[in-house]
Amino acid sequence: MKHTVKQSGFSIIETMLAAFVLTAGITAAVAVFGPSIKFSGLSRDRVIASALAQEGVELIKNVRDNNMLNGAFNADINTDGTYCMDYKDVKPSSCGSGQLYRDGIWYVHDVTSVTTYFKRRIVVDNSPDKIAIRSYVVWHDGTFPSSPSDCTVNKKCTLAQIVLTNWK
Repeated sequence: MKHTVKQSGFSIIETMLAAFVLTAGITAAVAVFGPSIKFSGLSRDRVIASALAQEGVELIKNVRDNNMLNGAFNADINTDGTYCMDYKDVKPSSCGSGQLYRDGIWYVHDVTSVTTYFKRRIVVDNSPDKIAIRSYVVWHDGTFPSSPSDCTVNKKCTLAQIVLTNWK
């Protein structure tokens, strides 16, 4: 008498089906997380650019406030033009490309530091009792605009602006 042994286990079809379902699940997860990582980097760049633009305005505002304490409204910012300035400067200076470098935790215009893909220019427009300040920051392949309305996030440009008045 022959003894038949019944073997239990997965057939080749069941194994292939399980592999297909597993592969489809992993592919879907990668498809979802891939773009979110890209958008996370874009959001980071926008936040940094916005902070750098606001910093540009605050630096010029600080110069005006120090001038006011010394009895002058716009002594160090009395000429219309495009300037560069960072945290270690006491007054703005003319600049070329506006390239920003990384000096430890700070963004500076010092070429001896690590190059970043951010550039900042600060535009000053004077009148007798007020100063209009526009701080532009561009990143990656963005270019500085010819007018404030041309500065958009899609063009990798951000703008912070303020009008400073003679409050004395």
